[in-house]
Amino acid sequence: MVTADQGPTRPLFPRRRLRLALAVPGALVAALAVTAGLSLYAPMGQVDRILLPVILFPFLFVGLFFFALMAPRVRWVGLVFALLILGHGALIARGFG
Repeated sequence: MVTADQGPTRPLFPRRRLRLALAVPGALVAALAVTAGLSLYAPMGQVDRILLPVILFPFLFVGLFFFALMAPRVRWVGLVFALLILGHGALIARGFG
């Protein structure tokens, strides 16, 4: 019998394997795309264009990794990663073209 305090039990973060599969390579590719784009379009000096992305990469990776693991819906993770990769990929292509 279920009391009023207890609801149906379900895991806190469902689809653990899918989340982990999105978290590791997805966060890595998205962080690489953001740092590569940042070095092209950021309005800074030449040294800062190299230094700032190198410094920000670990923070971006960790932030995206934890976002992938803790987001309420797995679909949002895929959508955010796809938008980051495609958006910065377009900025990179525009910077080279």
